[in-house]
Amino acid sequence: MQHFAAEARTALDLLEAQLVRSGADGWVANTAHPSIADVALYPYTRMATMGGIDMAPYPAIGAWLARIEALPGYQPLFPGRPDLNFSAVESSAAS
Repeated sequence: MQHFAAEARTALDLLEAQLVRSGADGWVANTAHPSIADVALYPYTRMATMGGIDMAPYPAIGAWLARIEALPGYQPLFPGRPDLNFSAVESSAAS
């Protein structure tokens, strides 16, 4: 998996910059509400740690992931498997 780590970090750098431009409550494609871009980018971004990517350098992404997980009707990627989800919502429910 480390083979594509540099490419993953480049993509995360771009996403982080876009989210910073969108503001503290912004989304990927606009500032008012989530779009298909947010939905499309969420799974791979949420699972980046599974590929060995440290997400600490990406605070705007972390906040964005939490906003997605707080949306009404949010469903974890792996229901019933908080060890795989890395979701604050699912992890806190398992505690």
